[in-house]
Amino acid sequence: MLITYRYKFLGLFVAVLALVMVGSAGKLLAQQPARFTIAAIGDVLIHDSIYKAAAVGGGAYDFKPTFSPIKPYLEDADYTIANLEVPMAGQDRGYSGRYPCFNSPVALAYTLRWAGVDMVTTANNHCLDNGWSGLASTLDNLDTVGLAHSGTFRSTEEQNTQAIVEIDGVKVAFVAFATMTNGIPIPRGKEFVVNLIGNGDAVIAAARQARAAGAQVVIAMLHWGNEYQRQPTTEQQTLANKLLAGGVDAIIAEHSHVVQPITHLTVMRDGQPYTGLVAYSLGNFVSGQRDRYRDSGIILYLTFEKTATGAWLVDTQYLPVYVLRGSAGGRVQYRVLPVSPDIAPESDLAIDATAQTRMKQISDELKTHLAGDAVVSLYR
Repeated sequence: MLITYRYKFLGLFVAVLALVMVGSAGKLLAQQPARFTIAAIGDVLIHDSIYKAAAVGGGAYDFKPTFSPIKPYLEDADYTIANLEVPMAGQDRGYSGRYPCFNSPVALAYTLRWAGVDMVTTANNHCLDNGWSGLASTLDNLDTVGLAHSGTFRSTEEQNTQAIVEIDGVKVAFVAFATMTNGIPIPRGKEFVVNLIGNGDAVIAAARQARAAGAQVVIAMLHWGNEYQRQPTTEQQTLANKLLAGGVDAIIAEHSHVVQPITHLTVMRDGQPYTGLVAYSLGNFVSGQRDRYRDSGIILYLTFEKTATGAWLVDTQYLPVYVLRGSAGGRVQYRVLPVSPDIAPESDLAIDATAQTRMKQISDELKTHLAGDAVVSLYR
């Protein structure tokens, strides 16, 4: 009996010790700051070849095969945003995927939502390709699909309401602006239709308005710079400094259709030094362009940490993407593939030797191009 009681006592001691250890671990976990990740992709630019490849007959389109290989890497983030470079104004206007006027099937929006995209920015040089009514129809279609949007508007009230989303308890604002509308004039009496960057004051005003509405993080999505130029212009760099000093926390940008550097900039904000992130261009996420540097882009992952004093950017990663052009069933097809030495892309299209060589080249190019101040690391 004495032995029995000794074992019972030992068992009780072990059980109590286990409970103490679990409780302590729970306290440690509770004390760890919460983290969340935002993913951003560059230009969703649907040329004729892309939407024709998605045609399934009877006037219907299915873009899911194009995005299927990259879907897991969009869903991996807590919130994903994309630059929607094309209007979706409706079939009655006729589809077009060539400069200067674009119009894509609404099926594209359904696929973006299916693939994990939560919000699209619509402030870009093609937003008025189909006029005021086309812009409004695009936003109506996005609302029907359930895709949030920022940058173009149907009223002054909409323009003055900042796109603020709550991600794991942190309010994040996305303010989207463009430099131009390809020479298409803003409709008279509808100056609210698109956010224009100008000298940057409007971006700063939007950031401050978002702060006043409770935003703890403000991200500016900008459509700027020179097309096909792999380095930012002096004007971009000057404006980036001004916006960070004025209250923007991070800048994620597009328009060049090629990847531009990612860097940290330290500015004086409210009399104190502040370091913000600038991704000058994410390149093409999907397009029909096949030239070197234009056939690829990156997914950018920004990880924030929520603390008692706010939410802070603590990690930045990138994943290169390559638009594979192949054939299936006797038809040209496209697939957006992840590019990384650690990832074997899953594709129903054959990845031939030429594509494999180009993907290796993309990986090497971006490793050098994005080295910078070591602000960004390869996604793993």
